[in-house]
Amino acid sequence: MDMLNRRFSKAVHLLKKSLEQHPEDNRLRVALGRAYLYQGKQVLAIRQFREALRRDPQDRLARLGLAHALADRGDYKASSQVYQELLAVNADDEAAVIGLTNNLMHEKRAAEALRVANEGLAHHPDSLVLQEYKDRIQQGEFGGNENVVERPVKSLEGGANYIGDSIGDRSWEFTQRFNYEITPHVLNRLHVEERNMSSTDSTPAKVAAGTDVLQFGLEHWAILNLGGGGVRFGDGTARTLYNAGLDSHPAKSLWLGAGFSRTPFYPDAKAASYDLTAEGWHALAAWRPRSWRVNAWWSGQHYTDGNLGRRGGAEVYRWFGSPSLSFQTGYRFTHYDFRQNPHHGYFSPDEYQSHLGLTGVRFRLKRVFRAEYLARGGAESISRGEPFQAAWEISLRNWVSLGKWEIGGQYFHLHLVQNTGAFVAHGGQLYVRYGF
Repeated sequence: MDMLNRRFSKAVHLLKKSLEQHPEDNRLRVALGRAYLYQGKQVLAIRQFREALRRDPQDRLARLGLAHALADRGDYKASSQVYQELLAVNADDEAAVIGLTNNLMHEKRAAEALRVANEGLAHHPDSLVLQEYKDRIQQGEFGGNENVVERPVKSLEGGANYIGDSIGDRSWEFTQRFNYEITPHVLNRLHVEERNMSSTDSTPAKVAAGTDVLQFGLEHWAILNLGGGGVRFGDGTARTLYNAGLDSHPAKSLWLGAGFSRTPFYPDAKAASYDLTAEGWHALAAWRPRSWRVNAWWSGQHYTDGNLGRRGGAEVYRWFGSPSLSFQTGYRFTHYDFRQNPHHGYFSPDEYQSHLGLTGVRFRLKRVFRAEYLARGGAESISRGEPFQAAWEISLRNWVSLGKWEIGGQYFHLHLVQNTGAFVAHGGQLYVRYGF
């Protein structure tokens, strides 16, 4: 998603510059409004569309943009009025019919939405969007299209995480993140964390780490990531860190990424006492056609004490319903393979596998509150050659958006799997984000 954000930011920069040189060009003004719209900046988009309409009240594209932006803000009544004005001028306007049907579906005005969709299909019998809307209305599915709003490319975030497991390990982690767009082609991401750990069989440990990554937009389909930082362990030992990778968007709905990095390794107090870093490669792939999500990831890491870990997994799931209420179903496979040096006791399983089915619900109240509650269940094997046994997880997440502020929290209960072991764990997360 970051790649899409970068493309829109670049477009905004170029369009603003062009509009300064040609302020009378309404096409540039409308294009700038659409770029703002795709960034989720509805207020700025509305301002551009209304200025375009002040200059030319008959500008159809400006009217469509204004109606779209108003709907994104949840002002369906005002948006529908603009669409109806367009249809009064031209009853054959397919985009206006689609927009009006979408608004009526969001408002759950089923009879009116079906009437408008049928009238549109009479003029455009080959319209796949209107046919889909009609099918969804007849099946009782409302909500129209969900507009995906990207996070601001300039944001400041702070958070705290807690996790405790069934063998007595405890961990508090405090994080700060700062994302800043230096230019439309360069984005800076700063991440700082401090973790306080304790366990029943080790002395407490405190570790602090920080990394700074620059993202360079090479083309509209590729981003280069280069960064570095350091980690300081509890005994005062310091290690350097680095990261290099490439993210790409080679085709519609497809994202790929790969990189090589050195990261700190301190999942618990016992492992932290060895002052370890892990160096290796990682890769991921994501395919997102409509309501489907297919993700896969792989990594291989060599630890500074000679141990080796490989991880991989894949998941496929789908959401059904509307933006205000939807349900999820899917499946996830996970496989970890560890090679251990016997004199270091932080390794526990030599192999881990799990097969988990997924179900969940997601809902939101207007644009202020969002929630996602997920449950997974299936089977896992926590050592090579061991039989599978029952496994389950739950995750409860909530977000509150107040203008430029976002406050979120999560509770989870899961079977925690890492190089130090596989055991039941529970924990929580709180964060506050400010976008500007």
